[in-house]
Amino acid sequence: MKQFTIRPLLAVGMHHYGRRELSVGSNYHLEAEPLNKYDSNAVAIYDGSRKVGNLKREYAAAISSVMKLNLAKSRYVIRPIESSEVKSRKTGPQQLCHLTFKGEDNSEDEIRTVVKSHQCVSIIAS
Repeated sequence: MKQFTIRPLLAVGMHHYGRRELSVGSNYHLEAEPLNKYDSNAVAIYDGSRKVGNLKREYAAAISSVMKLNLAKSRYVIRPIESSEVKSRKTGPQQLCHLTFKGEDNSEDEIRTVVKSHQCVSIIAS
């Protein structure tokens, strides 16, 4: 079993769910939202059963593609690594995060191929 880390990712939309940012160093989990009316590749960030944000659109497309492979043997865990930053009033706060999950050793090539097609992220397998 290998642990995969995908980075960097940007969390957004926390202010829509009552937060300015996610807690640095805390773990949250991701769930795909294929029925989202704005983006079929949307990926939501959850703290337990409570939705607390989303991945930024281009990062959600990459992670959604990985999730569609259905190769993970654990939850998709996202961890903020720095405080949020407001880049513009239009976008609201954005927060840099890393994603980890476990998968079978033989799934590495397939996961790498999908991640490579999305130039916004990179993957580390250990």
